[in-house]
Amino acid sequence: MKSSSSKWPLGVASFLFLAVALSPTVASAQGNGPFAQPPGPGGFGAAGQFVLTGGASTELNNTPSFSLFKVSGGRTQINIQPALDYFVIPNVTIGAVLGLATESGRAATTVITLGARAGYNLQLGDRFSLWPTAGLNFAHFSTSDNGGSDSSTYFNLDVPFLFHVVPHFFLGIGPFLHVGLGDGDPNVFGIQSLIGGWF
Repeated sequence: MKSSSSKWPLGVASFLFLAVALSPTVASAQGNGPFAQPPGPGGFGAAGQFVLTGGASTELNNTPSFSLFKVSGGRTQINIQPALDYFVIPNVTIGAVLGLATESGRAATTVITLGARAGYNLQLGDRFSLWPTAGLNFAHFSTSDNGGSDSSTYFNLDVPFLFHVVPHFFLGIGPFLHVGLGDGDPNVFGIQSLIGGWF
């Protein structure tokens, strides 16, 4: 069982998250300030839109994902972890991540993930945009056969470049950094893909 103490003071992590999450309120108060840019490619980024995303799964990355695989003669793993974001004003999003991952076999593991994030869509051209998001994710792990349980908390920064294939549908790829906030929680970084749609 990992200790509940964190690498970063809890107050610092909370402040960073609240600063990002509250930015839409500040932006809307500014009227035509720097956040109130026109919607991006194909209308993506207009206030009132919902965005549903998923992507390729990498273990313990706490990002929107879906995967299903079976090891011959062995375990089966299912990971369903979508994200839903909402444009509160043009190009500024707040969102949530909800995930469930299970693995069969001896000492089967179940992971439940909850997260909140905020982001900003930056138009780069007729079909391209950059949509960085930042937030916090909490994951609870439990193992069968008296394997016990544990939990991890991460600060997540994802910076996908989006290609808007057609209106309401996009593909993306970009770097990510996930910082473990508890003792024993690893830091994870790399490149991941993304698929999504908006309505």
